[in-house]
Amino acid sequence: MASFSPHSPLHLPESLFLRALTEIKPYQSTGKNKKDEVELMFDKISGSYDLLNKVLSLGIDRQWRKKALSMLIPCHPRDVLDVATGTGDLAFMAESILKPESITGLDLSAGMLEIANKRLKIRKSGTKITFLKVMLKHFLSRGSNLMQLQSPLAFGTLPICNLA
Repeated sequence: MASFSPHSPLHLPESLFLRALTEIKPYQSTGKNKKDEVELMFDKISGSYDLLNKVLSLGIDRQWRKKALSMLIPCHPRDVLDVATGTGDLAFMAESILKPESITGLDLSAGMLEIANKRLKIRKSGTKITFLKVMLKHFLSRGSNLMQLQSPLAFGTLPICNLA
């Protein structure tokens, strides 16, 4: 029987949590790895993601983004990296709160990034905002200097863990 750990998210048995990170796939399809399945899942829900997020979080999603970004104000970040940017909510809020020179948003899902880029086109911005379809580890392997980038990691914690 698995033991419970207060350090595991939602107090799940550690073995279940570790299994979820490494083995559980959204669609259980043959021939696709977990990364491809997570990417497909977010592509499929991209059109309704923002509404779902707002409704399911009871609007709290906006409050925690604002709080996380407000904590970075004293750092005066010049460049912001938004990992698992999705439709760009955190990136756009970072623009107004932090006023950095540049923001780079990374995500696996072309569908989510398509929405982020549509939103970007209708904004009038002095900040250079770029959205890239790439995983963090591949972005870093390009020689990007993460030491100059500051970003709260939003919903990306679980999706970027152990996606090979």
